[in-house]
Amino acid sequence: MTFLVKTRVKKSGIHGKGVFSLERIRKGSVIALLSVGVLITRENHVAELGRSSRIIKQTIVRLARDYFVYKKSLDNEDFINHSEKPTMLYHCGACFATRDIKPGEELTVDYRYFLAVDDNDNFYDKLSGKYIRGYTGRVALLKSARSLVKLLRA
Repeated sequence: MTFLVKTRVKKSGIHGKGVFSLERIRKGSVIALLSVGVLITRENHVAELGRSSRIIKQTIVRLARDYFVYKKSLDNEDFINHSEKPTMLYHCGACFATRDIKPGEELTVDYRYFLAVDDNDNFYDKLSGKYIRGYTGRVALLKSARSLVKLLRA
């Protein structure tokens, strides 16, 4: 992803490092867009995760439905942490502000939109104590589309 706002990676209270906004962001604004990467199907994604490097595991995200993209190097966006109440809504390669965001706030996303339903990495949410499993491609697309319409109408 390419951030359209100024950000900084620093220690996170959620997990390891996180991405923090350096500016005020208005609700509904586009915060980031998916950058160019290697496009693969869900089947190839699951196989790749089983044998791939930490970089691929950290950069792979769903583009739309059952298509995923990964990169070969890390950037700021690869430190976005999961939240059940995220500051960003992810939809088909774009992140939108779910609410007004103040400078210094961590930028988070719901990983269920990023992950395949059969991901085997066992992402764990420290705050809720639950394991995070990805949505099916259809569910991810429908839920994010509905959430985006609701967000932009508000």
